[in-house]
Amino acid sequence: MHEPGQREEPALSAGIAAYISYWHAYAVVRQYGESGVTALPKPGTIDGLVYASSMVILHAAQHRLPVPRLARWMLALGIESS
Repeated sequence: MHEPGQREEPALSAGIAAYISYWHAYAVVRQYGESGVTALPKPGTIDGLVYASSMVILHAAQHRLPVPRLARWMLALGIESS
């Protein structure tokens, strides 16, 4: 059994970090000339790329499978973009 707050605290920290990361990326995209409508989804696509590739790598590790090269490349690209 988990102690009270054991699951909530990391989720709260991750939520705060995601919020700050998103709005920082949004500000950078706007600074480079994108309008509000096209700038809104861009930070989410970058974070989504990092999340999706991380999940593929985690799945491969959990099942003792080789990590697909594309997952490694997409993770590196997402990290570099952020």
